[in-house]
Amino acid sequence: MQSLDQHTQRDRVYKYIFKYYGDGLNTLSGELYELAVDVACGSGQFTKPLCERFRQVIGYDVSEKQIQSAAAAMSNFTNLSLKVGPGEDLSFLKDRSVDLVTIAQALHWLDLDKLYPEVERVLKPGGVFAGCGYGLNILDDNHANTVVKQVQQTCQ
Repeated sequence: MQSLDQHTQRDRVYKYIFKYYGDGLNTLSGELYELAVDVACGSGQFTKPLCERFRQVIGYDVSEKQIQSAAAAMSNFTNLSLKVGPGEDLSFLKDRSVDLVTIAQALHWLDLDKLYPEVERVLKPGGVFAGCGYGLNILDDNHANTVVKQVQQTCQ
């Protein structure tokens, strides 16, 4: 397997994710996608591409320093809001209000029993949750592992 830098991997992962978003129009409503939320956004490396595809993006991280770094790196995006808070707490979002929730390289830091119900609550019908990492990811579910392998092969 060839070794890729983080940005190349990120771009390949987003290319795969954006297959679900086609030309930027919601296939259910025919409208532009409104809201993406990047949980545990850190310095915003994975957040930036969202700003180019969604009307509104929220980067969310528990670290004030990381949010400050993201703000400095992406100050030119007027559609970006940054918030400090624990990733499992999405109470600032309305039910069924989010088109895409992402989390990159941070699932292992969060309480998944709290995160997943929140993600399910805030996603619109047809919304996407994309949790990804840069290395080999193995899940507890055989079907999920099959999907992960397909994504990895597509993103290589």
